[in-house]
Amino acid sequence: MSPKLLHGVHLPYPRIRDRYQRLLNQYRYRYLGSYPMTRTVQLTLEDDLVAAVDRAAGQRRQSRSAFMRETLRASLAKLGAQALAQKHRVRVKF
Repeated sequence: MSPKLLHGVHLPYPRIRDRYQRLLNQYRYRYLGSYPMTRTVQLTLEDDLVAAVDRAAGQRRQSRSAFMRETLRASLAKLGAQALAQKHRVRVKF
């Protein structure tokens, strides 16, 4: 079995490699403020929507991905707030 390299570090044993990966992820999250687990997704968008996203991201000096992440988080937060308001709405019958 050939030894594995993780971020340029020689870690031949799986348990040591897994522990190293967990510690690295904890460091990234705590000190760098980034989430270690990201996924790549593919979206199909109309050309005019892509152009509008690119313009808005450019005005904010963000990448398209960063702009989409921020916009999706804001939209999900709004949906959550609307659901909470709907759940706690008081209805009075006369």
